[in-house]
Amino acid sequence: MSAASDRRTAEFLAIADQFRLGHLVTESAHPLTRDLSGAAEAGVDRALELLFAVDADVVEGFRRFTASGLALEMGNAAAEALSRGGRLFFTGCGATGRLSIQLDSIWRKYWRRMDGDAAYAADMADRTFSVMAGGDFALIKSVEGFEDYASFGKKQITDLGVGPGDVVFAITEGGETSFVIGTAWAGLEAGAKVYFVYNNPDDLLRSRVARSREVLDDDRIRNVNLTTGPMAIRGSTRMQATSSELIAMVTVLETALCLLLRSRPEGHPLTPERVGPHTLAALEQAHAELKAPSFVCSLARLATLEEAAYRCGAKATYHADGLGIDVLTDTTERSPTFCTAGKPFICPPPELITLPLPSLTINLEVRLLLIPIPTLPCKKDDPQIDKLPALNIPPAPIVAPPLTSKSLPTWRLFLVDKVPVSIPPASNCWM
Repeated sequence: MSAASDRRTAEFLAIADQFRLGHLVTESAHPLTRDLSGAAEAGVDRALELLFAVDADVVEGFRRFTASGLALEMGNAAAEALSRGGRLFFTGCGATGRLSIQLDSIWRKYWRRMDGDAAYAADMADRTFSVMAGGDFALIKSVEGFEDYASFGKKQITDLGVGPGDVVFAITEGGETSFVIGTAWAGLEAGAKVYFVYNNPDDLLRSRVARSREVLDDDRIRNVNLTTGPMAIRGSTRMQATSSELIAMVTVLETALCLLLRSRPEGHPLTPERVGPHTLAALEQAHAELKAPSFVCSLARLATLEEAAYRCGAKATYHADGLGIDVLTDTTERSPTFCTAGKPFICPPPELITLPLPSLTINLEVRLLLIPIPTLPCKKDDPQIDKLPALNIPPAPIVAPPLTSKSLPTWRLFLVDKVPVSIPPASNCWM
């Protein structure tokens, strides 16, 4: 090894403890899902029930966030900055990086669709910016390494011109991501107001991660702790942490919107004080609908079909239109956490059918199409096909619980009708 390599190795070993993060709550397994694989083998519906049970932590965490008054405080700060010509910056890495892009997209989409003062709407639409570790490429493929350097975060947000009068929302599930911490320091140095949004207990971060302690102890930075507890699945997804951050930040943006529009002709149906409670009620309803047996069975069928398609060498292509960022967030996060490689199967040619599946909160149509890879031996007359167990989906609609939102169309899901799959006998969804 060269002298330079020896020096870099020694430098890393001196701070290695700062990157051992297994003790953090966001890196911990939830007791309800410790045997999730075993539950899935017994019945996919049972595994989904466990995942949705863990999501109750998200609901309770948002309840605390609403009661704290932080949504109103953060919404006020955002609205004041925007009314004075300032901008909003959302920064993140990995899942929160894609969240930052999603928040930017949500804000811009609203203003571009709003009826009223076109010049005002166009100006407001261009006042938000996302800063993601690894840049735009990381939206479609996980990029490792960038998150470990605060200097990269500082440069990316500085290049966007953050300055006095702006607001920076530095979002990190663990509360220890160097890149996001770098954006917080850069925003502070530039004169912006900074909110640090994270999902681990303060005392744990202070005692174990020096870079986090420095941020948490700086009175100029407003800390927003959204701790929900251990994750349903350990790994880079951190589903409950990211979900809580998305709901909290959307509530902040909606509050800012109320404040901006209350004195304008366009108006807003809610008062700023009602946004949090209104969102909480909608979240509670959505969680109840997700746990409903009929919806769990519908989702279990879809999950089993997609898993079987991967095993037989097929691909899943999502046509998402306006939900593209949501789909990219989901599919990109699968790569570092899950592996879809499976045993080789002979896949019969797909016979496509449609099943209407109600959406809980989406107001755009989504399609899913399973496509076999042409190079695989999927001959129609192959005698082995008849020996494979078949999964036959009835053409009748799958009915979910009644929905109350005014603009919820039907998802059209194009599914493979017959694929080789082992149906768990313990699953009630296949009776």
